[in-house]
Amino acid sequence: MKIIKITLLLILFMMINIPLQSADKLVFTSIENSAFTKFALKVVRKAYENIGVEISILPLPGTRALIVANKGEAVDGELFRISGIEKVHTNLIPIEVALHKSEWMVYTKNKEFQVNGWESLKPYKIGIKRGIKTTQKGTLGMQTVLVNKNEQLFKMLDRERVDVIVISKINGKKYLDKTKYDKIKFLETPVSIIPVYHFLHIKNKHLLPKITKAMKELESKGFIEEMKNK
Repeated sequence: MKIIKITLLLILFMMINIPLQSADKLVFTSIENSAFTKFALKVVRKAYENIGVEISILPLPGTRALIVANKGEAVDGELFRISGIEKVHTNLIPIEVALHKSEWMVYTKNKEFQVNGWESLKPYKIGIKRGIKTTQKGTLGMQTVLVNKNEQLFKMLDRERVDVIVISKINGKKYLDKTKYDKIKFLETPVSIIPVYHFLHIKNKHLLPKITKAMKELESKGFIEEMKNK
C-alpha cells in the first residue's frame, strides 16, 4: 500500500510539474532585420525574467512571423507588432503597455510636399516592404512596389524607380546612418503614428495578468524609456 501511495504521489507531482516546465521558456516570433528588435527584446525579456520565465526569439519575414505566431504551434506569440493586428490574427493578445509609438515616415529624394495622412501619397509611386501591415494597409489601392528588404527600398528610391518610400523612423535611421544616400531625406510630418505592443498567444493567457503587471512596473520605473533612449 505504501508503494502504491508513493507511486501515485510521484505521478501527481509529474502532472503538476509538466506545465510549469513548459511555461519556464517561451519563444516569440519577430520581424527579421528590424532595428526595433534589440530594444523590444531587452524590455520584454526583462518583464518575463521578473516573473521567472525565460524567452527567446525566432526571426522570420514579416507576414510569415504573424502566421506562425497566430498558429502558436511552435511559438508563444509575437515579440512586437502594431496595435490592431489582433483583429485579424485573433489568437494573439496584446499586452496593453506600449513599447513604443512607431512613427512612419515618408522618405524622398527629389519630391517636396506636405504629408497629411496616407491619402497625400496617392499621386506618387510608393515603395514599401512586403509583410508590413501598416504600410500595406495605408497604401491600399495606391501605386506600390513591394520588396523584401529595407535596403532594397533605399536602393529603389536612390535610383528613382519610386517617388517615395514609407518606413518606420527607427528603421529608416538605421539604414541612412550606415549608408551614403546623402540626397535622401524624410519629410517632417509622420504619415502615421501607431502604438507598438508585445503579443501573447491565447494558449498562454494564464500568463496575461502576471506579464501585464510586470510590464506596467517596468513602465512606471522608467525602464522602458531608459532602454528606448539607449
